[in-house]
Parts: sequence; structure tokens; C-alpha cells
Amino acid sequence: MARMLRLCCCFHIGSGEKKRPSTIAESFTTQETYGRSVSGKNEVQHFEESISPVSPESTSQPSYLTRISSRIRLSAQFVSFMMATEEKMIASLKERIWGNMVHEKDHIHRFFPESGWEGLLQRNEVKATLKKCQKGPPPPNLVDFILNKASKIFAILIAMRQPESILTFYKNDFGQENLPVESGCVEQMLKGDGWESDSISDFCDKQWWFTSPTFTKDKFRYDFVKCCHLPFTTADKGRSLGASNYSTVEERSIHVDHIELLASQNPAKDRSGNPRVAVKTLLSLEQDPADREAKVLEMMRELETDHMVKAIAYYKYDDKHHFMFPWAEHGNLWEFWTKGLGPSLEKPYVIWMFKQLKGLADAIERLHDQKTCRHGDLKPENILCFSQDTSDGSSTPGVRMVITDVGLAKDHAERTRFRQATNTKVSTKRYSAPEMDVYPDAPLSRRFDIWSMGCILLEFVIWILYGGEELIQCTETLIIAFYKVKRDEGERVISVGIEPTVQGWMKSIRKDWRCASGTALERLLNLITDKLLVVNVQDPIHSPVLIKPFKQSKPRAYARGMREGLEGILTDLETGKINAVGERPSIDAPERQGPSHFASITQGGLLAPGRYRTRLTDNWIYTPDDAFDVPFLDSLVLAPVILQVDRPALCRRCSSLSLWSTECHFTDSRSGLDAKAQKEHCQLCKLLSYCIRDRPCSLRDSVHFARAGSYLTVDDGQGQPVLNLCTVPGSRVKPLKNVQTGFSSLPEAGSEAHLKVLSEWIRSCDSTHHCVPKQRDFIPSRLLHISRLDSGVVRLVEKDGGLNQPVKYVALSHRWGSPDQNGRFCTTSANIQGLKDGFETSNLPKTFRDAVSVTQGLGLEYLWIDSACIVQDDAEDWHIESKLMEQVFSSAYCTLAASCASGTNDGFLKARPERRCIPMGFGDTTYYACENIDNFGTHVDQSELNQRGWVMQERALSRRTIYFVENQSYWECGGGVRCETMTKMNNRKASFLGDANFPHSAEKYVKGLRIEFFQDLYVRYSKLALSFAFDRPIAIRGLENRLLNTFNTTGGYGVLDRYFHRSLLWKRGGETLHRIPNMRGEPAPSWSWMAYDGAIDYVSAPGGKVSWFSNIKSPFSRTPNESSHYEDKPLALKAPVRSVINNPPDESIFLDEPARVLTQPMECVVLGSGSQSSTGDCQRHWVILVNCISNADGSGSEVYERVGVAVLEAHHLDFQVLEREIRVQ
Repeated sequence: MARMLRLCCCFHIGSGEKKRPSTIAESFTTQETYGRSVSGKNEVQHFEESISPVSPESTSQPSYLTRISSRIRLSAQFVSFMMATEEKMIASLKERIWGNMVHEKDHIHRFFPESGWEGLLQRNEVKATLKKCQKGPPPPNLVDFILNKASKIFAILIAMRQPESILTFYKNDFGQENLPVESGCVEQMLKGDGWESDSISDFCDKQWWFTSPTFTKDKFRYDFVKCCHLPFTTADKGRSLGASNYSTVEERSIHVDHIELLASQNPAKDRSGNPRVAVKTLLSLEQDPADREAKVLEMMRELETDHMVKAIAYYKYDDKHHFMFPWAEHGNLWEFWTKGLGPSLEKPYVIWMFKQLKGLADAIERLHDQKTCRHGDLKPENILCFSQDTSDGSSTPGVRMVITDVGLAKDHAERTRFRQATNTKVSTKRYSAPEMDVYPDAPLSRRFDIWSMGCILLEFVIWILYGGEELIQCTETLIIAFYKVKRDEGERVISVGIEPTVQGWMKSIRKDWRCASGTALERLLNLITDKLLVVNVQDPIHSPVLIKPFKQSKPRAYARGMREGLEGILTDLETGKINAVGERPSIDAPERQGPSHFASITQGGLLAPGRYRTRLTDNWIYTPDDAFDVPFLDSLVLAPVILQVDRPALCRRCSSLSLWSTECHFTDSRSGLDAKAQKEHCQLCKLLSYCIRDRPCSLRDSVHFARAGSYLTVDDGQGQPVLNLCTVPGSRVKPLKNVQTGFSSLPEAGSEAHLKVLSEWIRSCDSTHHCVPKQRDFIPSRLLHISRLDSGVVRLVEKDGGLNQPVKYVALSHRWGSPDQNGRFCTTSANIQGLKDGFETSNLPKTFRDAVSVTQGLGLEYLWIDSACIVQDDAEDWHIESKLMEQVFSSAYCTLAASCASGTNDGFLKARPERRCIPMGFGDTTYYACENIDNFGTHVDQSELNQRGWVMQERALSRRTIYFVENQSYWECGGGVRCETMTKMNNRKASFLGDANFPHSAEKYVKGLRIEFFQDLYVRYSKLALSFAFDRPIAIRGLENRLLNTFNTTGGYGVLDRYFHRSLLWKRGGETLHRIPNMRGEPAPSWSWMAYDGAIDYVSAPGGKVSWFSNIKSPFSRTPNESSHYEDKPLALKAPVRSVINNPPDESIFLDEPARVLTQPMECVVLGSGSQSSTGDCQRHWVILVNCISNADGSGSEVYERVGVAVLEAHHLDFQVLEREIRVQ
């Protein structure tokens, strides 16, 4: 009885007061929380009444005890109830956390949006959770700590199912401002409080759910770790917008809580109200291209215009580079023209149009005002249409036009060029200015953009007058560009003018009564013809040649002139001074037909590929490789080989094509091919569309296909095929004329058939060429010996330890790769003896194992690999071996280039992507139309391997090389390039590096070509990467010695004494050069580009038209054939110095380091001068700019260093003061 009474006292029985509900119960008073009511009362009230105090006097003793017992039972039920309520509260909290989670593609990448935190944690729920999971009472301030400082940490712990661990963070005052954290940063704190390693790892993983980043308007660059969960949502499924050689673009939605936008960005929204964005991902993982694009986009954000795209962010994520842009709801300008509601000629609509055109012109002017920038690829597809407020009630489109893809904007100071064939053209040919063909090697000015805008404005006029359908018809009649080039018999450009088709358009438009004299549209057409689509750009002094336009005209306008012209039309239109369009002559006057009905349409076959002023061309010539005899081809076992003869589904056009005939040609477009592939299921159209996917043109641009040799080529592809036609060896089909025998499906890399092809290349070269001398006298210091008796064992052998006579060996050219992802297999002083004793092939990294397999497959036993055959921790051995690089590669029987291997662990014998092809028929013969995969320029020249500085020398000095790329192998020797597809490729410029006796093929060329050759070589080399910049003179030393020997001259450090003056005319190829500190041995002199890190180019000087001064004394000795690297004393040239006066224009001066502060006035050494004009003032002088660093040296001369190069007119040089001799070192 006493025990029962003590228990009852816990519930204040007999106290005379009614017990108030607990705080937890008090906060859950809804029907949903408590469930059903009891007699109209909620469960808490029912419990309270059931246990209210009882008066002992009013009841008998047995009845009183009975009630006490009953109330004790009820109190136990109350405790159970309260526990269940706490469980419901905890479960509710968990459900709200999970319910607020957002994810884009899968639950693995979930994230918690920032707005979800508001009201998420309630004090009573936090208390209930702590009470449930902790043994004792929580510290008094713990709940406040969670609510104010650690809500995210508490949510992480709830997700981990261990909220009690919040005490660890409370004791260490560790708030959420420290998130995210690395495990190492919190490991000591957590382990000290009893955390297991798995729990620490779980915490670090789940923290990313609650720490998704926010993109702010004040910050542009971000660097996210791979674990970070980016705030993209699933509200609208993202779609790919296509890809190029450089990037892919994808539509995404980003959670509205995680992005702050500038007022001008204003992207479209998805159905949940989240901003839609375009995410551009660069294909290259290199940092420099991303930095360059980010720099341009940051500058664009500062431009005060609403008509230039404002990028939202640049971020690095998962080692890839991404750029985020606002999404344009109405697509691009071409889509607006061709898929929109159609134009109107009402005055408000025309005013809207001119406002947009003026805005675009203003944006370009502001871009050009940055002094170093141009866009370079203006076209309708790069003008986006954003929504715009139309609250004035007018019928004008709610569209604001914005220039985009300014990531392609070119820094004018970098002197970016349209190079030939192997280099990528960033500008779409259709809207390119004539300079691209006329001056292919010259810098492109900002007025390149003005021509492009002239093309766009003319299309705007056609659209607003005749609508989208007529615009499509017009563009289909224009094969290539808005200009036409005329050439002489030697294929040199002699004149250039407006394409006749375009002239026909403009002539037709002028006859339209709506374009009457004095109207806004007529003035716009005059602006286009008189100031924008103008060939004459008044070429600067360094332009290589002057080309006459078809007719004389004023020079093309700058951006300011274009903007002022449009602004004047708009002002006069708004003020009523002019009409938008002309008045109809009469009610019965017919509507004018569009210009496509009057313009002359160019007919005929394939247009000749573009030719260049330079004779050292970079064009690839494709021919069938018929060196393989039929028995050899039949002996190859290929799996799989396409032998099916089922005819593919073809559209009506393709069914009638005589693709097998060399006379076959036809015109189509990407959109046309795609339509026939979809509607008529045409497999050939589908294949063609895929094969031209990377051409720099829009979906609607006409593409002219024509047969050439055994290939189907395109007019604007510089002769590169898109399809390769072949019959399969061993298929016993009747051969077709002009259709080669070849492989439609290539053998697997490393297979018996593959190695047979490689061996046949070697056999053929041995028997028909003289690439490898019969007598070999060089023995490398070390080689890897691959045992024939035990193929799994490799042994390092040395010249003085068994390797006592020349042997046939293979040299490997490869990338070491990132040390984080690729193991280092190196010979060191510690392990060299073990390697000489022999080791298992399996101990080698994958790239080296593949090299061993190929060496064995070629029937050879010796292999040279740099990291294994040079003792890497022995500086003296490295110094000795680096001087032998020339002999190592030139004496190798063959070089293997692991072009597709990213590092030593990657390997180069990889699974090959499937080659697309379809069977075609002619009579009883089956032949195959195959995707052309022969692209030596892209696969080899532009591969990551060939971006290494050392590899240029390895390639040039190798007598013959087998390149292993992703989809096939290439062979290169003095006879050209051979492909596994049975194609031969030749390229005049590339043949220099492929010369088995480099550079003797240059001997037969005249002086001008020799100069162009060595300058091109050094320009290429300067753009390549070196792990250590101080290796710049060393990594090309063997190649340079060859040059000096071939040209029978002295020199060094990038200078040939025979062409001394021209060798000194190098300039920076980018924004700046950087002086290389701490070079190996003697520092390179300042007048050598090898003293700097960065790309170079050369100042143009017309051949035979410059008088070079003889008072410049070369620092080189007269002993020929020897590089002067590593001289004991600094190399210095002696020359007279003059002052630069009268502030020459900036465009004539190229400083090596523009940010460097120089002594004024500037001084220079004059190397030579051009012909003198009648006044003498305009006579050009080629000079190097110098700066004094010491008043006098031991010889008594002042000591200077080079700081730049310039082309100055006579009045910018001080000839009045007596010149004095200086030393430049």
C-alpha cells in the first residue's frame, strides 16, 4: 500500500491541483497528432481527468484502493502514450528532412535546398529527439546550439541515425560554418569521442546532402570537389544541345534557392519556378583554355549592355571545366526567324527590330572597345532570344536579342589565326569575312565581326520582308559564303568581292516597293552594302599582300560606325522623319516574290578546296593504299568482318544515287539529312549527317557532296573525306573501278591480324624505302631485353654489360601522365641491379606492357623506354642521356607512339569504337560506305601526346613511327602516312616532321620556304608543354643540331646564323611571355625566345624586299653545324642602338612582357628596312626593342636585354642623335 502511494505521489494524487500537460503533449494538440478523441475530448484531457485527485473521505477504503490501482494502470498507459508521441515527433522530423530533399538524376546526388531549413527544426522536436536517444539529461544549452549553430550537423546525424552524437560537436563548439570538412580535419575530434572510422566516413559523405553550393551574382569562379552535390533539379529533364570539337552544351534547371542572378540575366523558368540554364562543358581537361574563356566571360559581365550574354558562373567539377549561362526561352535568332509567328511591317514592330539591331551593334562596339577583343563567330545561332517585358500593350515580340558564345571571343593581342586544315577554324565559314581566305596566316581584325553582322542584317531584311520560308530558300542557294574569291593560274588570290548570289538578293530587294528610297529598310540596306559587306578593310602595314576588291569602295566600317548608322535610322523612324516601309503603288500591285526567285544559283560539282597564299601548305591529300597484295589481305583473319548483303533502307534521293561513280555529286543540309533519316528511315542520310556533325556550319547550311578517288568529300572540308568506299578483302566480290579494297571493320588492337598489318608496313618500308640505314653503329646505354624463351620476363641490359653490338630495337614515345593516377616505373640507383637480374612483365604499367606485346609481335627483342633506360635519380646519367636523345630515336628500328594513352597506367591497345558503315550495291557487287576515320591531323598532331615538348623532337628524329590512337593505327615514314583503313595520306608541312632523314627534305626548297619551315617548327614547339620550363632549350637540342647541320650554319637558342635577322623577329603569340628562371646550365639570352615560357610567332617581313643591316654582329662562331647552347660565357650580339620617338601606334609594337615597366624613351636595334617612299617617312623598319640593364661591362659597352619587337616607320626613329654600340645578352 505504501509502495502504491509513493507511486501515486508522482502524479500529485491528493495534491488538490490539476496536473498541467507536459510541454511535448501541449505542443501536439491537433487531431492528426493525437489520433481519435475520447467522448469529445482529446486523449490528454481524458488522461488528466482519469488521474485527477480523489478525496478519501468520500469513498470507502476498498473503493478508494480500487481507484488508485486503476489510476496507476492509466498512468502507465499515459507514459506509453507520451513515448509514442515522441516517436511520432522524431519520425515527423525525419520525414520532413527526407521530403525536402531534391535530386536531379538519382537519389545519390540528392541535396537539401536552402529554403527547406526555415522552420524545419522545432524546439520540442529537438528535445524529444535528444530525450529519446540520450541516457541522461542533455546539457542546458544544447538545444539552442542545435537551432542556432548546428542545424545542418543535426540533420546529418539524423540521416545517420545517430543524433546523440551532436554532443561531440557541442563540446567542441563545432558549428555548421565549418562545413564541408575533410575526414582528416575532424578525425581527431571524433575519434577522441568514441567515433568509429565508418561513422566518420559516413558523416563526411552525408554532409554533402546539406551543403550544396549557392552561385552568387558577385562571384564567378568556383572549384568544387567531386563529392559536392550541385543544386540541379529534375523539374524539367535536361537535354543535350549538341557538341563540337571543344565542348558539349546541356540544358539544366538549378534550384532557385541556390542561385543569385544579375538583372540582365533573366533566364527562362521551369514549371517549378527554377531558373533554366545552359551548361557548357569543355572537352579538354587542360586549365589554360578554361582560364582564357573564363577571363573573356568575366570581362563580358562588366559590359554595360543588355545585349551581350552575361555568364552566370565558371566552375570546375570532377576535373572538368563548366560554364553556366542563362537559358533563352525563345531559342536562337535562326529559330526565331524560321519557327516563330512571322514578321510584321507595322511601325511598332519595325521599331522593335531596329532597337534590337542597335542593341546588338552597341554590344559589339563595347566588346571591341576592350581593345583586345573580337567575337570571331557571329551568326544567327549565336544570337539568343530572351523574354522581354511588353507591358506597353504593343504587338511587338517580347524578345530581347543577346549575343552569346563569346567564349570564342578572341583576344586580339593573341593574334589568333585561321590556320590550315589541321588546326580548327572557330568561325563558321558562311558568316566569315573574306580575310579568312585572302590572308589565312594574318591576324584577323575586329572588323571581321562587322562583315558577319552585315550578313546577319541582310538575312534580317529578307526575313522581315518575305518571312522565314523565303529566308530558308535563299540560304539554300548560297553554298559557302557571302563573298567570292578570284585566283590566278597559280591559284593565288587576285581579287575578292560579294558573291554573285548575294548581289542578286540585294538587287531584287531594291526593286521591292516596300524598300523604297528614304524608308527605314532602304537605309538599312544601304548601310549593309556601303559600310558592312565591304571587302576593303584598309589592311595594316603588316598585311602580307594587298588584294584588289571587285570594285573600289570605302573601307569597311568599325563597330561605332555600324551602331551610329542603326541609331540614326531608329531615331528618324521614332520621330516620324521616315517611314518604316514604302507605300503600295496601287491596290492591285502584286506582292513581290522573294530574292531566291531572282538570284543566280551556283550550279556544278565540287568546289575546289580553299587554297592558301603560303606554299608550305597544311592540306592533307588522301589516296587509296594499294601496296598490300591480295594474298596478304585475304590471309588476314578479321573479326568481325561485315559480309552481309542485305540492302539498307534508303530514301528516294539516295536510292537513285550512283555513289560508286566518280561523277556522283549532290547537295543537302544537316536538317535535310536528318529529316530523311527520320521520315524515310534512310540509313545513308543518317550516316552522312553523323559524318558531318562537327563541321562548323548550322543545320540549314547547304553541304555539297562529291566523289573524289575512293571517297565522298564535302566542298568546305579542305578536301577531307566524310565517307570511305571499299570492298572487303576475301569477300570474292567483283571489284569496282575507283572503289578501293579495304577494311570496313578493323581488327582488334593487339590481335594477330593487327600485328600482321604493322609488320607488313615495316616489311614494305624496308623493301621500298631508304628510311633506315643498313649499317647501324649506335648502341644505347641501356635497353630492355624481352626474352624469347620466357615471354613473361624482361631484363635491363647495359652497353658495357652484354649489349656490345648494335641491335634492332623499338623506342617508346609516351606520356608519363598525372602521378596521382599513374604509377612511376623508373630505374633508380636502388633498383637497377634487380632490373638487370630480370623481372616479370606483369610488374610493368599497362602502357609499357602493351609496348612489350607489340615489340614481340613485330619479332623484335629490344625496347627503349626513357624511364627505364635512364637512371632517374642520377643527375649525371640524365645529363649524359639527354644529349643522346637524337641518336636514340634516329637509330631505333621503329618508334611506337602511345598517342591514346593518358599515362603509363592507361595502355594504348584499347577496345576500338565501332566504325559506322552500310552495305551498298551496284549490280551483283556489294561495296561499303564507311565513316571516314582517317584524320592524322586530329588524332596524332593534335593529340595530348603531341602537345609535349619532348615529343616533337622524338617524332622528327624517329625514322619511322607507328601511332596508336583510339580507333586505329597510323604508320609514318619518309613515304608518308598509312592508315589501317588502307588509305595513304600526305601533307607537305607534316612531311617535314615525318622525314626519315629530318630535315633533309627541306634542302630542295628555296630560301623563302626554308625560312618558313624553321619558323613554323619553332612556333609549333613554343606552344608545347614541358613539365619543367627550364628544359625549353634542351628538349629541342637534338632537332636544332640537325637543322644547323642541314643548313650548314651555326646558331643555337632558336637562332640560325644564316637567317640571323629573321630569326630575331619573333614575337609573343599570346598575352605575354614569362622569363624562365633557374635554367639548366647557362641562361638563354634575352634575344632568344627560349629564354621565355609561352607561345611565339614571327613578325612578317616580305621576302626579297627588306635590306638587312650588316652592323648587327652575330654572337655565334664560324664553326658550322654546332649549336652554341651551354657556352661558358653569356652570348651577346653587338649592335648600334637608337631611340624610339613620336609615340608609334600600339599595333606596331609587340612587347614580350607588356606589364613590365620600361625605361623611357624606348630604344631599339634596327635590323633592316623596306623600300623608301618618296617622302621617306613611311619607310618601314624592322627592329627589336631593348632596355638597358647595366651601364658598362668589361668590354666598355652598355649591356641591354631584348624586351620586344616592332615594325616602325622612319619618323618613329631618332636618326638625329649619333648611334652608339651596345651588347644585347
